[in-house]
Amino acid sequence: MTLSFLSYQNVDENFKLTGETGSYRYMAPEVFRHEFYGTSVDVYAASMIFYQLFSFQQPFYGINPVDAAKLASMESLRPTMQKNLMPGSLAKVVRAMWDADESKRPTFVQIIDLLDPIHAQYKLEEETRKKATCCVIS
Repeated sequence: MTLSFLSYQNVDENFKLTGETGSYRYMAPEVFRHEFYGTSVDVYAASMIFYQLFSFQQPFYGINPVDAAKLASMESLRPTMQKNLMPGSLAKVVRAMWDADESKRPTFVQIIDLLDPIHAQYKLEEETRKKATCCVIS
């Protein structure tokens, strides 16, 4: 699939933007460290959003946001992924998205490829559940 906006910018291009832009809790470690960075910083931020969606709390809740960014950047701290917080297959994707090594984080296109089979499994389970539902006759 080719997206038209990709022709305007090389998606592999690194950026040197103002450091520490954005919310500290969602900030990729390389941004906090004022390093050159690419689009994987958005993948990292998305992982924090996924975490928040399933945990119902901000990443690094209870830690000062600047301290959280510092710990994530210098000590590779990540939010606690409690058992059964999210389905194991999705937790694996989220962990890959927040990898400390930005070159190991999947791209958004790869994330879609990783999520497709998870979606298919849930769809199959839903269809099976619907077929198993019995009708009530009055």
